[in-house]
Amino acid sequence: MYLNAAGQPTIVLNSLKSSFELLERRAIKYSDRPRFIMLQEIISQGLLFALMGYGDRWVPIMVSGNEIIRLIAMPLYSCSWRRMRRATHEALTKRVVQNYHPLQTKEATILTSSLLSPSASLNLEKHFHRLAASTVLSILYDYPTLKSIHDPTLEKIEEYMLRTSHAAIPGTYFVDIFPWMMYIPERSGILSIISHCVC
Repeated sequence: MYLNAAGQPTIVLNSLKSSFELLERRAIKYSDRPRFIMLQEIISQGLLFALMGYGDRWVPIMVSGNEIIRLIAMPLYSCSWRRMRRATHEALTKRVVQNYHPLQTKEATILTSSLLSPSASLNLEKHFHRLAASTVLSILYDYPTLKSIHDPTLEKIEEYMLRTSHAAIPGTYFVDIFPWMMYIPERSGILSIISHCVC
């Protein structure tokens, strides 16, 4: 049975046989990830690899500025899932990963020395956040090592992660329930409703 509730398509499979046929035997054709409009299309601009849809589809992305999402008539398009997967695979082969060992050793040394300080127990979680962020930034972007847990770059990353984890909760934003809301023009003043929580 197919339902379209205010623009949100829903398919209900009410028999084990049809569920098995579609989700197991035809998994390549029907497998995909759920659509997170706020998280994937608005906040991450279609570039969050973990939430990209499978296949060669091109994902529409939004252009943001000044804390307000501006929807444009012709959206930009990000890379397809297959292209992102290919690039990720090339960067994470067994041979390439060995080149990251010296960098990981350096980051582990910085973490160990920071954990030995008397105030480390107060910000234990932040020290591990610094390690993860610094390692990823150094490998992907050749960014200099983040040596402090109060680094502005780290604070921006933590703020982004907080926003994405909040947006990942189902039903948090109206736009995930009513996809047509993403087409409301900014000048109407109603666009701010999209960012208000349902709960």
